[in-house]
Amino acid sequence: MNFDLLVPLLVTTSAALCGWIVGHVLNSKRDRKNKHRELRAEFLISAYTKIESAAGRKLKTESKETAGLEEAVAQIQLFGTAEQVDTLLNNLKQGGDLNPIINLLRDELRKELELPPIKREVVWVRY
Repeated sequence: MNFDLLVPLLVTTSAALCGWIVGHVLNSKRDRKNKHRELRAEFLISAYTKIESAAGRKLKTESKETAGLEEAVAQIQLFGTAEQVDTLLNNLKQGGDLNPIINLLRDELRKELELPPIKREVVWVRY
């Protein structure tokens, strides 16, 4: 058997196999992280639109806006940051001002989507 050819072949094959395994592991982690970010952004966008729909309205018990707000509160408690959850719950306890949580969600979603920040408060147009 020719060991002069076997040793370099084994070293090259081992290096290629290790490189493939490391690349696969790193790609899997990146894919999981990206999927997590996508899913979280999707739910926060959904929560944002539901809160926006309910903000500035007199809510009725059985309205679609009330149901949407209830679902948005659950989504934020599940996927939101600690600051978002605290802001939401504190504002709901103190009378229901939704602007602070809307601003937090907007700021985070714009950052996540790599859009420039907006310094203004949210303005509601209701007819």
